[in-house]
Amino acid sequence: AVAPGAAYGAAKRWDTDSFREVCRWWIAERGGVVTVLSTRGEAELASAAVRGLPAESVIDLAGKTTMTELMRILRNAEMCVANDSGNMHLSAALGGKGVAPFGPTDPAATAPISPAWRLLFNKRECAPCFRRVCPDGSRKCLSCISADDVIAQIRLLLHA
Repeated sequence: AVAPGAAYGAAKRWDTDSFREVCRWWIAERGGVVTVLSTRGEAELASAAVRGLPAESVIDLAGKTTMTELMRILRNAEMCVANDSGNMHLSAALGGKGVAPFGPTDPAATAPISPAWRLLFNKRECAPCFRRVCPDGSRKCLSCISADDVIAQIRLLLHA
């Protein structure tokens, strides 16, 4: 499952292309299927994360699930990649494994309460700033986290 949205604001959203890269790896290397999740308001953004990937390997449920359906999907997903968001916390609360890139928020304060989640946070002089929009537009606190960084953490979780 991937959840590329973050209701708090654009500053918390890891790059869509990076989500797509992780999805491409999951499909190609693991033979997996990717389910995309988001709120209705972020459905277009979430769907963009899987654009161009093989249709038979993607289930786009962005903005289309009830809370019960969302919970069922997150509980049964082998892995979840999400921003610091409600989906991240819900997955963790349901016992799911996952990886979350952190940037403008403080992982010590808002991390999921689960040993099955890995957080990626590369401290920058400006982070955590807790802003909804990056003040200088660079989003360098998140752009320094690569798809390879997330994939490495997924591999560790799968073998844990």
